[in-house]
Amino acid sequence: MEDIEKAQLGQSRLSFLRMVNKLLGTEATFYMVGNIEVKGKFASIDRDMKNIYVTDLKTNTGTYKSALLRTSDIVSISISAEESLLS
Repeated sequence: MEDIEKAQLGQSRLSFLRMVNKLLGTEATFYMVGNIEVKGKFASIDRDMKNIYVTDLKTNTGTYKSALLRTSDIVSISISAEESLLS
C-alpha cells in the first residue's frame, strides 16, 4: 500500500471515529429484521462493527437499561440530524 493510500485510509478511519463519538447518547430508531422497530440511545460500536451497544432500549416487550444489537439483525438506523452531528 502506498503512502498516499495509507494516509487516505487513516483519514477515513479518523472521520469515522469522530462521527461515532458525536453519536454517543443520541436517540436512535433501529429497524430490525422481521419488521421490528426498537428505540434507544447509541452508546458504542465494537471495532469489528458487529455489535452496537445501546442504553434505554425500548421494545414492544419492555424497556432495557442496556443491550447489544447485532448489526446483522439491523436493516437501518434512523437518527435526528442535529446541528452537533453535522459539524
